[in-house]
Parts: sequence; structure tokens; C-alpha cells
Amino acid sequence: MARPQPRYYKQQGKKGIALPITYGSRDGALITAQLKARLALEDFRRGEATLDDWAAIYTVLVVGLLLASDKTSEVACSIEQARRVLLEFGALMQEMSEIPLAEEQFVRLGDGLSYSEALLEMSTRRQVRDAVSEAPLSR
Repeated sequence: MARPQPRYYKQQGKKGIALPITYGSRDGALITAQLKARLALEDFRRGEATLDDWAAIYTVLVVGLLLASDKTSEVACSIEQARRVLLEFGALMQEMSEIPLAEEQFVRLGDGLSYSEALLEMSTRRQVRDAVSEAPLSR
């Protein structure tokens, strides 16, 4: 008697089944956004940040904040503090051209980015996709 084949093998005349949504994102756009945000954070440290740098960090923070809604409130609070620092800095940036961040502000932004990146790695692709589509990414 022949052993039945597991379902994930393509059987004759049948389509293979779709694999479930797994953890971690394989989307190159999200990895690029994370890298841009980290590079932008270094530009903030040097005082050479532009509005594009601001937008790169804001995008990662907002998506991380949406993903943190199901997690502990401490993570969401840290990301929200980083977002507020960034919004305050963005308002000042429109008035003046080059303003370096204070060390405390830089630490808050770094913590918020780290939490957001960890949430992006821990979340399923479906959760990340929903958070990105729900995020208000306009300035």
C-alpha cells in the first residue's frame, strides 16, 4: 500500500496549496525604509537632517506605533514619545535650516526606532501590510 503524500507536495492534476503568512517581512521596501530611517537618525545626530530624513523616520515610527497597539503599553508609549519629538523637531526644522538634536531627544528617537524595527520583525507579513495601509504617512 502506497503512503499518502503530504498536502504540501504538488499532486497530479491539483494546484499546490498556498503557504501560510509567516513571521518576518521579506519585502525589500520595508528593509529599505528601516535602513533609510537609521541613516536619517545619523543625519539628525550630525545636524544635517532634511525633510526626507524626517519622513523616513516618521514612516517607521507610525507603522511601529500601529503594530504596538496589540503589545504592551510601554512599547507604544516609547514609540509615541519618539514620534512627538520628531514632530516638534519637524516644526522647528521648517523655521530654521540646521538644528542638532539634544542627546535626550536623540536617545528617544533611537529607542522608538529600535522598538518599531523589532515589531516589524516580530509581526506577520499580513499585520505589517495592514499597518502600512492604515498608517497616515502624510506630513
